[in-house]
Amino acid sequence: MLVPPPVLCGAAIAREVRVSSLLDGLYKVEYGVNDAFGRSVMCMHDGKMLGGNSAFAHLGTYQQIGDEIAAEIITERHNDDPHYKPLMGADVAAISVRGRADGNKLRFEGSAAPRPGALFWADLTRLDDEALPPVGEVGPGGIVNGLYSIHVRTLDGIDGGLSGVMLLIDGRILGGDAFFYYLGSYSSAHGRWKGEIVNQEHTPAKGENPVFGGHEVGIGFSGTCHAQGAELEAEAFIWDGLHLKGFIAYDDAHYSSFHNSVCPAETTALSCDLTGRQVAWAPKWTMDLTAEYSGELFKGTLSYVNFDVNYRSSQNTTITLDPLAQIGGYALTSLRVGTLFRENTIDAQLWVENLADESYFINLLGLTKSTGIVQGYPGNPRTFGATVRLHY
Repeated sequence: MLVPPPVLCGAAIAREVRVSSLLDGLYKVEYGVNDAFGRSVMCMHDGKMLGGNSAFAHLGTYQQIGDEIAAEIITERHNDDPHYKPLMGADVAAISVRGRADGNKLRFEGSAAPRPGALFWADLTRLDDEALPPVGEVGPGGIVNGLYSIHVRTLDGIDGGLSGVMLLIDGRILGGDAFFYYLGSYSSAHGRWKGEIVNQEHTPAKGENPVFGGHEVGIGFSGTCHAQGAELEAEAFIWDGLHLKGFIAYDDAHYSSFHNSVCPAETTALSCDLTGRQVAWAPKWTMDLTAEYSGELFKGTLSYVNFDVNYRSSQNTTITLDPLAQIGGYALTSLRVGTLFRENTIDAQLWVENLADESYFINLLGLTKSTGIVQGYPGNPRTFGATVRLHY
């Protein structure tokens, strides 16, 4: 069973403060504060940190300033099993750390809000992701990207089970818990999804877990998926050679209960109530319209013109819903003109992305107290290019 937790997070980039793709990857994490110790997995990707273990999810952002990495993380319970005790005595905790890279490892030190004055430390070791299978395809009505709580139980009278977290990113699966990490892919559409996962140890688990302890396991799965929203997709042939298709999606995602969130840097309050607010990284409206006209201009060829408009409404890209990280709605247009030759085996095209040269941000990190800077990932400006494809 997969259960989405209440938070998604975004990240950003600006001037001398940058997010390095060299840090992106899946990591085994060992961490502690005072005499308490824990393990988990963490995925670092485009300034975001998403991970967790059998009972707690970790959600945050990171940025690289020179040789130093600064991170802000919230850890919160996703498993109600009382067997799993919180490391710092609280089910929700805010952590601030700074660290450096050393080969395939990262070392962080900082503080955790539930343990003021105590040193919090974390060692991250990059995991081998070469076993990732080819990425799957996600279509209309497919499962939504995000960090999910996963609960596995055995059947047929076998006593066993486990829980962890699983990050779904456009057909790719990354996840794990205190002893295992998961690599996989999935395809999803129309309320169904299926895929494959390779489950491997990052820390010896024999004797700790009766399900997979000491073994690498391949898992195939299929099932249903749903979201609190509605989607409409349509396709029409207007006249000979003219083809229109598009979709519109509405996603009513909000926090049903989130009373003790970390507050944005602009405020001095210790906690903020985000109950009822729109979830981060969840625009209410997403729309796309594509118009294509094709016809034979020269004997034995097929020429085409493709025009596309993609729109998404306003969204916030920080876990604290910082008002300075509110991205307004924007629409992007693209144009492609091409010709298919030699029985459609050669496709030559000219293209323009962001035709209207729209200025927009992909991510905003909000105000950073240490720098006083509002940081963000700007989207690409108008871009031209040419592509030739050979099909055989």
